[in-house]
Amino acid sequence: AEPGDAALWADRGAAALAYARPADAAVSFSAVLALRPDLWHALVWRGRAYYEANDFPRARADLDAALARAPDDVAALVLRGLTLFRLGQHAAAEADL
Repeated sequence: AEPGDAALWADRGAAALAYARPADAAVSFSAVLALRPDLWHALVWRGRAYYEANDFPRARADLDAALARAPDDVAALVLRGLTLFRLGQHAAAEADL
């Protein structure tokens, strides 16, 4: 990916997730956010990458940040609910799901 092209980094991250490479995906979505912090969807995608890497605290932090910007985003809510469940916070998970 070109160093300054957020769209290419996002595509690279999505491909990494599709090929079950969550660590590579997280790096790519971090690059997106460094270039375009306004693209809150990249927080959801990076949160998914962290979730798939079993890094639930980092997944939750990204999903909380995304939902602070877009509180009704269904994908972020569902993924945060799943993350909270994996963290053992079942009541909070149920509220999101």
